[in-house]
Amino acid sequence: MTDGFTASAHHPHVGVDIGLGAVRVTGLGGDAPAKRYWHTPVAPGGPRRGTPDASPLRELLGPHLRGARTVAVAVPHAFLAPDTDAAPDGTVAETETLPYLATLRDLVGGAAPAGARVDLVPGPVAALAALAADGVIDTTGRNWTVVADLGVSHTELVLCEHTAHGPRARAWVGGPAADALWDLARIARPVGDHAARLLRARELLDVSARSLRYADEALRAAAAAEADGNDTAAKDGENDTAAMDGGDGAGDAVPPPPDFYLYSSEWLEAAAGHQVLAPLTDAVEALAGRLRRARPEETAAAPLLLLGVGARFGLMRDALLRGLGRAPEELPVGDGPDTPALGYDDPTRLHAAASGAALAAAGRITLTDTFRDRIALQVHRRAGDTLVEYLAHLPELPRDRAPVFAGGPGSGTDAQVEFRDSGGLRLWIGGADSTAFVPLPVDASAAAVPPGTYRVGWRAAEPSSPVLLLVDVDSGHTVECPLDRLAPSLRSPARPDGGR
Repeated sequence: MTDGFTASAHHPHVGVDIGLGAVRVTGLGGDAPAKRYWHTPVAPGGPRRGTPDASPLRELLGPHLRGARTVAVAVPHAFLAPDTDAAPDGTVAETETLPYLATLRDLVGGAAPAGARVDLVPGPVAALAALAADGVIDTTGRNWTVVADLGVSHTELVLCEHTAHGPRARAWVGGPAADALWDLARIARPVGDHAARLLRARELLDVSARSLRYADEALRAAAAAEADGNDTAAKDGENDTAAMDGGDGAGDAVPPPPDFYLYSSEWLEAAAGHQVLAPLTDAVEALAGRLRRARPEETAAAPLLLLGVGARFGLMRDALLRGLGRAPEELPVGDGPDTPALGYDDPTRLHAAASGAALAAAGRITLTDTFRDRIALQVHRRAGDTLVEYLAHLPELPRDRAPVFAGGPGSGTDAQVEFRDSGGLRLWIGGADSTAFVPLPVDASAAAVPPGTYRVGWRAAEPSSPVLLLVDVDSGHTVECPLDRLAPSLRSPARPDGGR
């Protein structure tokens, strides 16, 4: 579980990947690079496997963040940006993900030293960047890669473009995933408490590659039997568990029966395992289909990078390929520029998201085309009997989609702007390294702002242009508008430094 990390290790740049199944940490700088992982501590009260337990998590993370100056936490990309075909304002995702991101930031921030900066980065993009940087996969001549992260609690597919500045997410779909390992463990342990089932779910992560291949054949046979309406396929008989453990049995030559015991579990028959996995495979196929319909040309031949525990199951991989319009045998299985190895249990791949986050924390790579310019709002305030114009500056844009608002002059409160119509919105823009601001032309028709008094702010969005927020002081109603839609002149190629 440890590779180079000690309790006294001091790494100024740390990447963290907190999943429902495992927590992984990569440290860079100072001492030699180091990696660490452990099973995620969960509160047994449920639901199902449980939820990450914040207190022991802080205790585990604390010694490994002791010397950190910057910490980057890998999270699902969909948590940082609306889904490819979600509502343009992303409000559906925001109600669920912003509290989670705030909790995650507080948890890691509470374990890190005072003053350490904690950023959130897109995990799938970070994993791809780390594997490319380490030479595990070769991106030479490659324009696109589909990263499929089939995790315990979240599944997403991210179409990444390979640019001069590294991989960039250009389209993505995602959604919650049921915990297949927990459901399989419940069948394998029909009698037992939460701790026993949790242990079995974790043991399934250590099944050998031979066992996985043979189990895949059994699961595919069970799926075929159900599709054919063969109600007699699951029958009593001998169960060759020796072959599952890598024995010398002849099981590899003959497809195992649907009543085969999966993963050496005396209760876990293939037919029952298929019933657990079938809804998950349907969901993965649907997600892949959505991505293919959104970006058909780019996804047609893009190589696949498979991450997450779901990639261990052949039925999940088959569903992914069906959704992308490919035949199962097209799944890359070797090494080379277009065939990344399917080493799900390889430590490099398992730590890829944390390692990419560490590289981002160290400033060695960037993972998004960050909006670097500064925005200010022209407003009026009353000084005695005189109206005085001033620029209310929007604060630095957080990376986790948290909204921030322009402040009033010296008051410590948010600025309030009265609008009689959308034409009253006047914005100014300044370069990241400049103190000068110039007017930013605004298309008033792009934002339908009812008359009223508003707080004005913004939040980060993908791929690079933030979203302007106008919150009615009286009703709380929020008008959201992507900044590049409101100010079309911002739609320009990215600068060489990755900004805009």
